[in-house]
Amino acid sequence: MSKYKAYPAYKDSGVEWLGEIPEGWDFTNIGFLTQKIGSGKTPRGGSETYVDAGVLFLRSQNVYDDGLKLDSNNTVYISNQTDEEMSNSRVKSGDILLNITGASIGRTCLVPENIPKSNVNQHVCIIRTHEKLNNFLSWYLKSNNVKAQIDISQNGAAREGLNFEQLSKIIVSIPQNRDEQTQIASFLDHETARIDTLIAKQETLIALLKEKRQAVISHAVTKGLNPNVEMKDSGVEWLGEVPAHWEICRIKNIVSTPVTDGPHETPEFLDEGVPFVSAEAVSTGEINFNKIRGFISLEDHKKYSKKYRPQKYDVYMVKSGATTGITAIVETDKQFNIWSPLAVIRCKNDSNPYFVLSFLRSYQFQEAVELNWSFGTQQNIGMGVIENIHITRPPVEEAKNIALQLNRDKKLFDVLLKKAEESISLIKERRTALISAAVTGKIDLRDWQAPDNES
Repeated sequence: MSKYKAYPAYKDSGVEWLGEIPEGWDFTNIGFLTQKIGSGKTPRGGSETYVDAGVLFLRSQNVYDDGLKLDSNNTVYISNQTDEEMSNSRVKSGDILLNITGASIGRTCLVPENIPKSNVNQHVCIIRTHEKLNNFLSWYLKSNNVKAQIDISQNGAAREGLNFEQLSKIIVSIPQNRDEQTQIASFLDHETARIDTLIAKQETLIALLKEKRQAVISHAVTKGLNPNVEMKDSGVEWLGEVPAHWEICRIKNIVSTPVTDGPHETPEFLDEGVPFVSAEAVSTGEINFNKIRGFISLEDHKKYSKKYRPQKYDVYMVKSGATTGITAIVETDKQFNIWSPLAVIRCKNDSNPYFVLSFLRSYQFQEAVELNWSFGTQQNIGMGVIENIHITRPPVEEAKNIALQLNRDKKLFDVLLKKAEESISLIKERRTALISAAVTGKIDLRDWQAPDNES
């Protein structure tokens, strides 16, 4: 913040944690600045009342500090008929939305001018201000000052929660001069737009790196590392041409035991014992023992191990749920067991497990999974189907070399991805710090002007 100057004079706010505020500023509770603080409700019948088109129904998963997210994955609608019972939760342009329960508590955004007819559910609070204070107050609610007050105020045994009385008592500092409020809001509109552009560029870079990483894998496990090798038709449409000396077989031909899974029953979970791994623990492509389903007794472990006991270099694939197709490999000798959403591929000695892991991550295999999965309450692929999907099988030494090269490539991509992710984290920290400094008077923006031209 060194490029911005401070106000020439400050005064003691009288609030210990708020400290000094600029001369010409006041502090007050949000309740004195608003004409409405309230939330909506879910229609009778819950999600059964959702329709494909109608009145936009905003929920906490739509409300973010950088604006409303209305993509197809998280947007739902209610009918006009259902909407009649929801009239008190109508959203207007210029309203401020604030999540008041759950993990997203405190996320907030301003409702844009072009918002269609919309309502909110009971987890989202509508804040409607007096005399067009909305822009400044919307930015203030994103500050560290308010986030800290929300952390102190929230209650609820099972879930975090914030009631309307607590929300109305949140303290904000505010310039007495209306033009100064507008100036600060305009500054933040401009500067955060620039920051958001930088974040978007880094997110695009991450997407491109992940796409490139998968393309490198897909090429290596279907074409090999030698660009001059003689090719042949694989005989499998989705595989295309492969090196002439490679074999094409089904997964059941490369495994030492039939493809299996964990128990189809829910065990009693304990505070300690044998780790019990399910889909969530492999959702990142590695087995994360911090995300296990829970612990089971040694007796249950012995019982389940009669069907399957984990072994180093076993390859796991999620076979049901939203992460179907995600894979990981066992790289530990520690004792654990798995649940039914995971399929196990245990390779014969003439098939390199790391090559097989890479093949399962290729575009070609993932496409084959999507072509073969079925839908019930969720997407699912059977073990018999997995066994019959085709796979390339290079000579074992060549497969090993391909796997080693892909591991080197992975480390390089991991470094690049980590740098991009760290960059986003730092940029977001700067964004929050800038907002907090502007709305609490730590920097004087009265003379700020938006640049006419900017690269």
